Amino acid sequence: MKRFRRWVFNGLVTISVLLLLPVAVLFVRSLFVTNLIQVFRENAIDTRTDYEDSFQFSMGLGGLSFERGRGERKFSNAYTASLLRKQSGYSYDNRYHVNWTNTRRAYGGIINGSRSFRFLGFRWRRIAQTPNEPFSGGFDITIPMLLPLAIFAILPFIFLRNRFIRTSRSEDNLCLACGYDLRATPDRCPECGTIPPRK
Repeated sequence: MKRFRRWVFNGLVTISVLLLLPVAVLFVRSLFVTNLIQVFRENAIDTRTDYEDSFQFSMGLGGLSFERGRGERKFSNAYTASLLRKQSGYSYDNRYHVNWTNTRRAYGGIINGSRSFRFLGFRWRRIAQTPNEPFSGGFDITIPMLLPLAIFAILPFIFLRNRFIRTSRSEDNLCLACGYDLRATPDRCPECGTIPPRK
C-alpha cells in the first residue's frame, strides 16, 4: 500500500511539473506580450437585429482574464444593418470562430471599465444589460497567474523537500522516516520500526 501511495504521489508530481512549466512560460510571456483569444459567433436574427455570443481569454502583465458575453445588437434600419455587417467582416453563419490577436498591454489584457470587485489581483465584473452596448449580459473575471503557478508548485516542492531530507538523513546515519539516530541500532529504528535500506 505504501508503494502504491508513492507511485500515486510521484505521478501527481509529474503531472504538476508538466503543468507548471507551460504556465511559467506563459506567465513570463504575458509580461512582454498581451494576447487575446476570441471564440465567438454572429447571427442575423432579422434584417435589423444581430445576435452575438462570445468567450474571450486574455493574458497580460501577469494576469489571466476570461469574459463571457452575449447579447443583441439592434440597428436603426435594414440598410444600416446591411452596411455595418459587410464592414464587420463577420460571416453571420451562427457557427463559432476563433480569433487570436495581440492587444494593448494591461493587467489581464482585455475588458475596459470598472470592476465591481477587486482584491489582490482578483477582479470580477457583471456586465449589465444596456441598450447601447453590443453585449447585453455576461461577466468577466481576472486572476493573477501566480495563483496557478503556486498551486502547481506545491507537490514538486514537497517532493524536493522530502528528497533533500531523506538524502541528508541517510548521510548522517539517521532513520529516513523519523530522523532517529541509528548509529547504535543500524538494522532497525527502535523509535518507529523502519528498516533502513542497505548501503
